[in-house]
Amino acid sequence: MKYNKKETQLPEKHSTRHETVADVTGSELIKITEQDGKKAVNARELHAFLESRQDFSTWIQYRIRQYDFVENEDYAVFHNFVENPKGGRPSIEYALSLNMAKELSMVEGNAKGKQARRYFIACEEAVTEAAAMLAGIYDRLRSIERLLTRQIVPPQQQRFDSEGVLSYINQTGRTMSKSQLTKLTAAKKIPCSKFFNRLVFEKQEIDRWIESQTVKVENDSSEAALLLSKSAARKLKHPPKQPPAKKQEELMTLKEAAAFSGYAKTYLYAIAHFNYIPSTKIKGVIHIKHRI
Repeated sequence: MKYNKKETQLPEKHSTRHETVADVTGSELIKITEQDGKKAVNARELHAFLESRQDFSTWIQYRIRQYDFVENEDYAVFHNFVENPKGGRPSIEYALSLNMAKELSMVEGNAKGKQARRYFIACEEAVTEAAAMLAGIYDRLRSIERLLTRQIVPPQQQRFDSEGVLSYINQTGRTMSKSQLTKLTAAKKIPCSKFFNRLVFEKQEIDRWIESQTVKVENDSSEAALLLSKSAARKLKHPPKQPPAKKQEELMTLKEAAAFSGYAKTYLYAIAHFNYIPSTKIKGVIHIKHRI
């Protein structure tokens, strides 16, 4: 790989510590890529930039053993299946983390190593600054959104968010859960609008929706009552045949029989004694049999 001489030239000793990020990252010395969502450096390209006298395979394997780098933490191994005009097996490549690339650059002990290390540090600082800037922009947008949500609604026109509309609907006597509200909004069966990434519900539209749902329930109830009345009328017109009820007998004491019939106890005792009426004795006491 060929490098621009101006890019690889080591700065003067007195200015080494004062080199800015712009000076280091003004041009891409070593390509930094994404590997499994993390920043990575191709070890073969770093080896070429550092101008090591060892061959690549010996150099990378020796450095891994020497400094106890861990696979899948500090580096990852993959195969390069690009067609080789000379033939042969695919080459083994190494994707290095930025920390491992910085350490390899430092231990190389030459000007190229120092330059590469400063380059990686500057790249990390640039990424950190960009992330902080994006976080600040996001926080400002959130603040503007909250401010607009409070101020854009006229005072005479009431609106609700998701929690507010749930509370309002439940206060009217209807029962609705958060999951039911989510299904209704997804199916567009309840009036709502979106403000940024939030749902907004107009009170007047919700009132009309509640009224329409109440009318629908009343209509459904009246239809159900009509169907039930028709079914009852058919049953009255053609009642099902019931089997004749079996008569049951109840045993009554003389006192109970006298109160029930109005006859005197002595009279009931006499006719029961001569078997003029059905009776039986239980523990020596006469009981009159009465059919019910």
